[in-house]
Amino acid sequence: MNYPFLRHNRLVLIDYLPGSSGQLLMRLWAELDARLMYENDLIIRQYSITAHPASFEIDYDIVIPKKITNWFLDKCQPNSIYDYMNFFEFLGTTMVALDQKWTQANRTKFYETPGYQLENYTVLYGLHSWERIIPWQEMNDNGCDITIIKIIPSTPEGSRYQSLRCRACYPIEDKWWDWAISEFNSNTNANVIFDFCTLLANKDSQSIINWLSEQLGSNLRQDKIHHAHKILEQYYDKIVDKL
Repeated sequence: MNYPFLRHNRLVLIDYLPGSSGQLLMRLWAELDARLMYENDLIIRQYSITAHPASFEIDYDIVIPKKITNWFLDKCQPNSIYDYMNFFEFLGTTMVALDQKWTQANRTKFYETPGYQLENYTVLYGLHSWERIIPWQEMNDNGCDITIIKIIPSTPEGSRYQSLRCRACYPIEDKWWDWAISEFNSNTNANVIFDFCTLLANKDSQSIINWLSEQLGSNLRQDKIHHAHKILEQYYDKIVDKL
């Protein structure tokens, strides 16, 4: 099988525990990435996940539900690097295809241009790997351009934030969450480990923006930095302060 998407485009994956604000990180990245040109006037969704006031969520367009990846990991039982590459090849290609407008130009490009392939696209997606070891490095060694960023706290403040918000959004028994959090945080199999939880707990917007600026480099949208600060301020007010 060929992997034209993974070898000619970039897949950025945010790996996090449900409830630990990975969707907020994706929204901020999408807003500030000039390659994605994301626009959305709504910041916080009008409904909460549970009755807990801190379970309101950032508004962000989820093109492909994370449950698709959960199904692949749980039910398909991938056992080789090529199983994973096949899945993420289709995932990335589907994300771009869903975003493409049906125009005559695109029709001509896809169906009538000899040798056409997707190139230089960036796709941003979130997943929950839980305790699984996914062969990210092996996929990259095989020519794939996948960046995996895991949200793992490294301070008591960050750990408290992660724990409280996970339980606020998904009130499963404490024993189960204790196990899940420990397993996830001890698995550092990723390109980048980001302590987003501590920065949110401390309301350190500038450090969050600085980190995103480093990740995006020349693709940073300077015109959206003020809006990113506004998103964070609303998130603190509506969610962080309610924990």
